[in-house]
Amino acid sequence: PLTLPIGSAAAPVAPSPPAPKKPGRGFRFSWTWPGELVFDVAFTEAVPLGRLRLRRGSFSIDNSSRRSIYDIHCTGLSAIDMRKKSRNAVKTFLDIADQPAEEPGFGVYVTMPADADSTTVVQLVRPVMYVLPQLVMDLITAGLSAWQHCTFRNDRQQQQQQQQAPLSEANHGSSPSAASQGSLASRPKSFGSPTPSGGRTERRGTRVQVNLSDGCFRIAEKWAEPSEHFEFAGSLIIAFLIHIEGIRIERFDLEGGALRLHSKRRSPTTLCPCLEWIVRGEQRRTDDGTRMKRQTNYDFRSVILPPYAIRMSVRDHSAMVRALMELISLDAENSEPAEETRGRDPFALKLVDNRMTLTCEVAVQGAEVQIMGEEGGHEWPGLKAHAKCPLFEVAVETRQGITPTVNLFAKEIEVDLWAHNHRLGTWEPVVPSCSWRLSYHMQRKPDGGPRERFIRSDIAAIKPVRLVVSAPFVQLATSIFRDTASEVRYGHLLTGLNISGVACRVAIEGGEQCFLGAETCVQPLDSLLKGGGCTGQPIQPQLTLTIEGRPDAEPCHVPLREACIPWDTKVVGLLVCRLIMPRPPQHLLLVSSTVCVWNRTPTDLEVRFLAPSDAEPGEIAVDGATPGLRPLRPDSAFRAIDARVITGALDESHASSSSPATAAPPSSSS
Repeated sequence: PLTLPIGSAAAPVAPSPPAPKKPGRGFRFSWTWPGELVFDVAFTEAVPLGRLRLRRGSFSIDNSSRRSIYDIHCTGLSAIDMRKKSRNAVKTFLDIADQPAEEPGFGVYVTMPADADSTTVVQLVRPVMYVLPQLVMDLITAGLSAWQHCTFRNDRQQQQQQQQAPLSEANHGSSPSAASQGSLASRPKSFGSPTPSGGRTERRGTRVQVNLSDGCFRIAEKWAEPSEHFEFAGSLIIAFLIHIEGIRIERFDLEGGALRLHSKRRSPTTLCPCLEWIVRGEQRRTDDGTRMKRQTNYDFRSVILPPYAIRMSVRDHSAMVRALMELISLDAENSEPAEETRGRDPFALKLVDNRMTLTCEVAVQGAEVQIMGEEGGHEWPGLKAHAKCPLFEVAVETRQGITPTVNLFAKEIEVDLWAHNHRLGTWEPVVPSCSWRLSYHMQRKPDGGPRERFIRSDIAAIKPVRLVVSAPFVQLATSIFRDTASEVRYGHLLTGLNISGVACRVAIEGGEQCFLGAETCVQPLDSLLKGGGCTGQPIQPQLTLTIEGRPDAEPCHVPLREACIPWDTKVVGLLVCRLIMPRPPQHLLLVSSTVCVWNRTPTDLEVRFLAPSDAEPGEIAVDGATPGLRPLRPDSAFRAIDARVITGALDESHASSSSPATAAPPSSSS
């Protein structure tokens, strides 16, 4: 109770701070299921979204007065599309194979402290996901809608204070008119801003981190034909903060990524062995309840693409464009019913003007694009272009029923173009390195209809440009861009061939490792090239070779470029590691002894190595050898390979080994 002296004016008295809560005892709960647990996700019973199947997992709660912890994990998971109307043929859009119990395939860990941000960590190990953008947006909407109705979420008290503050000011006559003020949500308060009671609001929100480790994300060329798809492989890390003002994207990074092509008519192919990106941004929304307007801003202040190289034919370039257009066209219509929107966001149904603005600053640190030619159904070097842009600005503004406004600007783009001369086996410049300025503007046509557009683009060279046009280039360009070009069968970017007779192991810095057996056959090593292992920091990778089962042997370091390096193993003698490029951009790692014989004749030859003999000068040498010399017969078998393996004329190389008695022509001897 508040007591005032008689006759005195009522003076405001600051309320006393609330007494601290006494710690309670709390409780713990744990539940384990040995089989399959099924969750159905839906807006309503008539509008289903998806079904989750969690295999062999557990759920636990640890609740106390200071914090609450929720933990759910399982060995494997499957997610099925249950929408009644969709264009995609694939219904199981997410699958995680069963993982060991100590490393569950799926897990969610939620921590909700009493006086700090709540944190949610979602972990998915080796997920295989077909990207269905509309389904993902519907699932996020359903999750946010459920979260908004939670009574225990951290920012609910802040939201109530924010909504009550303008009403309190209006009751005291200190607020501006409603027409100039707009809705309550149109004046968002920043964290740490003063409250009507004179205090400051705490920085409270919900932090979410999603880790998709070593996953595969597939984009179909057509929704009806999922077997033809492009695949982004790597680890996707998403971290964002949900607060009363919007969403802050703290991380949206792809690490150790690669781009692959999958087709039922061709074997899987790696198009880009190292593809990574870094994204930072923020989303904010402002509502004007008087004018019934909404403004949503997406600000991606930092988008960085580290250096990458990609190879692709003209036909597959067109296929990738079709896949991106199919992705933009979405897999279905919005599934959220009006009654669900009315409960989650009633203001959205009354909007007269709904605008969305996207601003983005992209830095392309380096890109190499190879447009491959075709010869005999197999890839062949064609055109190669390099590009680099330190700052590429993008601004897009969209409104309902009106042509969007798009602005693209780059102050300086460095480019060059090269063509491969097949006769000389070299790259010849077509457009030497030069710099360009780019600007593009699209908007609604003045005094035109809502969908009529006005476009203005400007591409200008900063300095004079040199153009070299030769007969081989014209012939090559005509062959590459002809309409009848067939599908290209790509070879491996990196293969290994071991003819030394000694088993090796090949690894790359910060990456995987592969076993390179002693048998003389080509082994694909594309998995070593996936990712750079250091997002945002371009490195020059190198291969490291070690002798299998001999930890005391010296390793050999081979840079990922054409090189020939002697390898003194200290335990099995001297070897040679060659990295050659028989057909750009394909590399071949050749491990052999220091002595190699290459037979360019069409006749099989027998090669013998002679050593000093103990025979006297008058004696007849064995096997007809020169007196004083004797044939050297090694205990190991001679090794012979087809020379076309090295030249790259065969995709499926073969090799053979023969015993010393058959006297096969050796190509390597240890």
